[in-house]
Amino acid sequence: MASYSYSYSSSSRSPLLVVIGATGTGKSQLAVDLALRFNGEIINGDAMQMYDGLPIITNKIPVDEQRGIKHHLLGCVGLEEPTWRVSRFVREALKTVEDIRARGKLPILVGGTHYYTQSLLFNESLVHLDDALDSEDEGNAKEAEADSDQRWPILAASTPEILAKLNEIDPLIAQRWHPNDRRKIRRSMEIFLQTGRKPSDIYAEQEARRAGNKDQEADDTRKTMNDSETQGNTSSEATGLRFPTLLLWPHVPRPILNSRLDARVDKMLTSGLLDEAKSLHNFSNSLSTRLVHPVDETRGIYAAVGYKEFKPYLNSSTSPSPADSTIADETKLEVLKQEAIVTTKAATRRYAKSQIRWIRIKLVNALADANIQADTALTAPQNRATLYILNSSDPSPATWSTQVLEPSARYVSAFLSSLATAPAQIIPAQLHPPQSNSSTLPDPLNEAHSLGPEYISTLTPLRTTDLGKVGDWQVKTCDVCGISAVREEEWERHLSSGRHKRAEKGVAKRRERDRVLAERGISDQVCSGGQGIVRR
Repeated sequence: MASYSYSYSSSSRSPLLVVIGATGTGKSQLAVDLALRFNGEIINGDAMQMYDGLPIITNKIPVDEQRGIKHHLLGCVGLEEPTWRVSRFVREALKTVEDIRARGKLPILVGGTHYYTQSLLFNESLVHLDDALDSEDEGNAKEAEADSDQRWPILAASTPEILAKLNEIDPLIAQRWHPNDRRKIRRSMEIFLQTGRKPSDIYAEQEARRAGNKDQEADDTRKTMNDSETQGNTSSEATGLRFPTLLLWPHVPRPILNSRLDARVDKMLTSGLLDEAKSLHNFSNSLSTRLVHPVDETRGIYAAVGYKEFKPYLNSSTSPSPADSTIADETKLEVLKQEAIVTTKAATRRYAKSQIRWIRIKLVNALADANIQADTALTAPQNRATLYILNSSDPSPATWSTQVLEPSARYVSAFLSSLATAPAQIIPAQLHPPQSNSSTLPDPLNEAHSLGPEYISTLTPLRTTDLGKVGDWQVKTCDVCGISAVREEEWERHLSSGRHKRAEKGVAKRRERDRVLAERGISDQVCSGGQGIVRR
């Protein structure tokens, strides 16, 4: 393999290379390959891989596969510590970026916690916590929400209190949400606190920019928060990109990826997954004893896929059992173990799906917004980003080199050349730069066309991040879930969501229970003494 000797200054225009994608698609391998070729060092952006130990549960890249490349923020958090909040990650990652550049190397961010990634890329990123809470990273999202609650206590208040305050600040956005939809009410207030501006104004400006209205740009500057999170700021726009950025997205079609992930879980089991889960379970019990209260296993390392699914098995395997029920206990344990394996595979597949949805729903749109904003900026040239999708469905060495590594190396070379030859035209507009000379990046959509329809459709945003024209808002509220939506697309997405379907099943079960009780002449009304049921 050819290698190149590059030196990168700590200039504000210095590049950042980012590898994103679902778990099991080869992100770590691609990052190492590119670090070897372009004199880089790797920054881990996966929340679970920041924890010390447990290499199987957290899917850390083995030392031999790191091939001598320095990895930062990997295994740096103790098991007893909470998951890093977004602000902590951004602060530490920015320091690491500058340290890598100061030594003349290329920083390469890789990892699956994409709201970490998005927060690092943008100066004051309005990462949507409502979508983070819908993802499989629930423990991490809780930490991020707690971070905001600590920074702005109003966000920890009751839903009516937040809604009343929001109505004072932005009546238009307050009227948009159902009074019980805490998540969206809270998020709207958080946007105001982050930017100092009405959320409805921000959404209106997004719509104006997408319509090509450059006259709006003069009013487009957002206030930044004067704290350590804004270090590395290279743009006058609050949501602009911190650095000129190239993103590479190794992607595997879902049927192939699902099979690969199932096989990976099987391999993890043979490699010692169960031993690691037992070790973490014992650690939790020991820590609970020292703290004199149970450890919160909904957060931190305990939220990792591959541990929480085995909890029923672990609890049963550590419980004392009578000697005369050994065979029955062993049978029960085996059933629990097999159920845990099935659940772990399903959770891994869901996690991969949520990672892809985050990229398509949030990150791709945010990058396009930032590039439009940079194009219409009235000040100095702004940083831009380009995103390429790659076919990593065949991991065999020859195919990997042809379909993943060599195209990626070509994109990186053109990206670095464009910075060197045209500093005022860092990366062409939006996500689709025109081809004009050898140092210009090729068009991502043209590249995706060569991979086939799966890759074209995946690179296309799943939906836009704006909320439509403000004056056209019409609220629909789900009677089952209490969730509100404005656009038809958003409404249909809720109706097809797992959350809604689970809620519908719950309602159906309760109705069936009530029907059966009614037929039997039994009411589920509890007697005044709190005991028994009332028979009619």
